[in-house]
Amino acid sequence: MNSEEKRPLPLSEPLKSPASANSAGAQTSLAPVSTANAEQYSWGDDCKAWFLLKEPKLAVIEEEMPPGASELLHFHHKAQQLFYILQGEAVMEN
Repeated sequence: MNSEEKRPLPLSEPLKSPASANSAGAQTSLAPVSTANAEQYSWGDDCKAWFLLKEPKLAVIEEEMPPGASELLHFHHKAQQLFYILQGEAVMEN
């Protein structure tokens, strides 16, 4: 593998937020991100969410919803959403 080829991230390595430039234009260092250290907020009846990545053009949010929880039907004018269900089932309406 040459230096320009990218290798997949092994599952044993934690996710890291992408490097971003600080106000001086220098790249900041990467730090592992997880629900243990990410910005958290609560919504609805006992639902929790963590910003694993929060950038102007991309946000990655991990959510935990108890059985039977739901969100109000809504529409995002400037955002697209992707859902990846780790455990349980979800019903989507459109």
